Amino acid sequence: MISYINTIDEFYSIINNNPNKLIVIDFMGTWCSPCTKIAPLYEKLALEYKNVSFYKVDVDINTELVSKNNIESMPTFQFYKNTYFLDQVIGANIGELTQKIMHYK
Repeated sequence: MISYINTIDEFYSIINNNPNKLIVIDFMGTWCSPCTKIAPLYEKLALEYKNVSFYKVDVDINTELVSKNNIESMPTFQFYKNTYFLDQVIGANIGELTQKIMHYK
């Protein structure tokens, strides 16, 4: 199951309290066509990679986190591990997203 991050404090809690676990965050909008197209594939990845934590951020609800993370396009997938930002994928590219999950997990 994919949870939503609703506050910047929740974001920091997730990033700081999951040592050695890859965290993938989908910055998306409900109005964004590429976001809705990739959503079922993102759900499948969450089911397949049980050792990875998957989250979503609605860009219209959590504008502070969007600004803090310099999100300019949707969807943007960001990768974190051991409190560090690792990488990101901009756009609904399931191949690149899967490749980075496999690389960083």
